Amino acid sequence: MTLNRWLAVMFVLPVFGCVGEARILETDELTLEMQEAQRLHIDVGAGDLLVEGVEGLDRVELVYELTTERNVFAEDDAAQEALEVVLATDASGDLTALVELDDAPAGYYVNVRMRAPSHLALTVEDSSGDTWIRDFAALDLQDESGDVEVERIAGAVTIDDGSGALSLDSVGPTSIEDASGDMRVREVSGPLDIDADSGDIDVSRVSGSISVLDTSGDMDVTDGGADLNIMDGSGRITVDAISGRVSIRDGSGDIVVGQVGELDIISNGSGQLRRR
Repeated sequence: MTLNRWLAVMFVLPVFGCVGEARILETDELTLEMQEAQRLHIDVGAGDLLVEGVEGLDRVELVYELTTERNVFAEDDAAQEALEVVLATDASGDLTALVELDDAPAGYYVNVRMRAPSHLALTVEDSSGDTWIRDFAALDLQDESGDVEVERIAGAVTIDDGSGALSLDSVGPTSIEDASGDMRVREVSGPLDIDADSGDIDVSRVSGSISVLDTSGDMDVTDGGADLNIMDGSGRITVDAISGRVSIRDGSGDIVVGQVGELDIISNGSGQLRRR
């Protein structure tokens, strides 16, 4: 489900709403007033997650919805008993949000929406489901599966992603480790480091140096303000509008090079090299 559609459902219905045959077993809202905290830790299980930073907000708001698409009601009570939801301040003064379904029957998940002050740095651990995060000071995300969209993070971004599509827009210095899924990265203020196993990569408008280690999949890198270093296993590589030095080690696939400051093809196993 796209972010716009998910938000539309949330605003039309009382909390998240029900899409298709999903049944809502339990829903509630938690609020935590805050003062001097600088970091918010989020740990969620299966289900979609939306976290929005709001300038000037003086509290953390969490809305959750325990949901299932099962038509069998016998295990609903067990799922509700397994649900754990915590919103608190830890001993160090950081904020913690925990939403888990440990030992719950299969087929149940929890959708979570949060709003928090935009000056916070986020640490997020997410097991499965789509994730949207926007408008915060910094982000450290560990995601096992599901699509991820990140927007407008002023500071450093670190992402360890298992599977699913990944989209970043308007972020600070960024490091990405990705197992599988297509990747789109736009508007990075600072360096960008990518280590990806499989999936297409599309990168543009990066002010700092770019380093890409990719096992398989096509790659497009354009509009870079510094050096670009690529080590690629297989797939097409297209590079254009890079102001610095471009170094490429390639196993297989065509290489297409447009305007670059300097070009160094260290290795080119198979495929054609074309300049344009």
